[in-house]
Amino acid sequence: MARIKYGALVESINGSIGGTTFQTNRYGFSVKRKPVPTIPNTPRQNSRKALMFTVQQAWIALTDANRSNWNTYAATFPRPTRLNPDANLNGFNYFSAYHLLRGQENAVILANPNAVQQTLSFVETEIISLLGVLEWNSDITVSGGQWTPLLYMSRPVTVTTQVRRNRLRFIRGTSTSGDVTRIITDQYAEIFGQIPIADDFVIVQEIWLNENNGQIFEGSLQRFTVTT
Repeated sequence: MARIKYGALVESINGSIGGTTFQTNRYGFSVKRKPVPTIPNTPRQNSRKALMFTVQQAWIALTDANRSNWNTYAATFPRPTRLNPDANLNGFNYFSAYHLLRGQENAVILANPNAVQQTLSFVETEIISLLGVLEWNSDITVSGGQWTPLLYMSRPVTVTTQVRRNRLRFIRGTSTSGDVTRIITDQYAEIFGQIPIADDFVIVQEIWLNENNGQIFEGSLQRFTVTT
């Protein structure tokens, strides 16, 4: 930034011209180069963009009959949109929501959602840290079928930290027909640098996807105490 003095013909200039900004403050007049905004391009954002493109192309590749099946499924088993709970997802949006989640674990495309619905209830979830190993345990009750559970976690937080979804990062998914016991040491450390230890607090959410239909069960966001 440089100080400037105006002459008799020009008393002051304010605003931006090209890449230069003229401004006035209590110290006088100054001119500086206008900052060029940078577009974030982190690996995580690139991965998300690539997944969105893959899902869009997968929808286009579906047969007309299967796109119709997804439209019927969305109308039969309505799911509210994220921003407007009074509006429901259409077939494309439902297909996208399901596969944007499932695609974090694998690229399998469900072309024709089975209309047979299953039930699932969360019993207990534990995050265990012992001798440098971080483990995810989830006990559930299901009526059957194969599932893809997805685990989202935060870095260690305080007991007063607000429980918010934007604190979460995807840690790991898997395929199962029942309870889950998985080691997540490497996945967690890759994102947050180191694993939590016993008595740390972390925010956790599980999302379970039925692999034969479009069912999405979202567990509540909760603050967990890491155990041993």
